[in-house]
Amino acid sequence: MPTESDYILHMSLGMLIDCCQNSDVNAIIPRIILNNVALMIGDRIQLETPKHQDWALSVFDKIRADLIPDFISKLKLSNQVDDELLLNVTKKQLENGKYNDAALIIVRYKFQEHFDLKAIMMKLVDLNKIETAKMLIAENDELKIQLIKSLSTNDNCKKAA
Repeated sequence: MPTESDYILHMSLGMLIDCCQNSDVNAIIPRIILNNVALMIGDRIQLETPKHQDWALSVFDKIRADLIPDFISKLKLSNQVDDELLLNVTKKQLENGKYNDAALIIVRYKFQEHFDLKAIMMKLVDLNKIETAKMLIAENDELKIQLIKSLSTNDNCKKAA
């Protein structure tokens, strides 16, 4: 029989996922939902391991990249989340066209050697995510030159400034 914790966590994870997937939702809203879940853990939500952690892991690939570290810590997933899972999530983000999220994961967890950084960098330029592109290639001088060249075209001159 489902418990109150089940209902609250299931509803909260659903709202979190919907907000993370909808680009029209202000970025602060998913963070508020995640922080609210964290505040309720121990009070209204009894985090029942492994059932609730399995729920959280089942939606892990739908969480925005900037929320992943907090999602892992607040839902006590540190023992379940490893580099292989993070790499798979990053690959899934790329397959789904979420280049900015994928790049943020690559940078945070230092997965540069696992991906075609040039292709991702160019997608980020197309999406006008120049700051993320610069973070992605910060350690690669050759790609820095290519980024500058790509931003120096007539189409991208405003982005280069």
